[in-house]
Amino acid sequence: MITLTITGGAFRGRKIRAVPNEVTRYTPERVRLALFSILGQHCDIAACRFCDLCAGSGIVGIEALSRGATFAEFYDMSRLSVKTIIATVQEFGLKDRAQVYCRNLLTARGKPSLGAEVVFIDPPFHTEIAEKFFLTFANEPAWMLKNALLMIEYSRTVPDITGFVKIGEYRYGTVFLNLFRKE
Repeated sequence: MITLTITGGAFRGRKIRAVPNEVTRYTPERVRLALFSILGQHCDIAACRFCDLCAGSGIVGIEALSRGATFAEFYDMSRLSVKTIIATVQEFGLKDRAQVYCRNLLTARGKPSLGAEVVFIDPPFHTEIAEKFFLTFANEPAWMLKNALLMIEYSRTVPDITGFVKIGEYRYGTVFLNLFRKE
């Protein structure tokens, strides 16, 4: 079984379980290090609420909590992913600082209101699915707080999203981090 290592904060060096399947793609350690370094230039992770969409194992949201985020929400449509995240949250004693949802955000009734200052999404690299997410963000202005950061991990650059200002784009091998701020 694959394990993932937390790269910073209170849980630095601790391992979490990966989702026991062959389809979940994980954010590499060096990309996670870069992601939090970039976010740290634009916000105080230790004083924010964090949202991890298409969470998979939850490694990015757990990293945010490790680095001091006050609360994290995790969304994934896979029951196996949700079960894995819940086990990690319990193992690390984070039940009071985390909420885990099993939802397909593209088809769920009553879109969520993501009350987080930072929203991270790592959608499947299948173009049609990812583009639906980008359209959903543009068409659901109530999803995010004004001035919230949206970090998208993707296989290429992300086009402009209505209602967001693109702050930067960073490439790490075959992975792009695209950072936006909600207008």
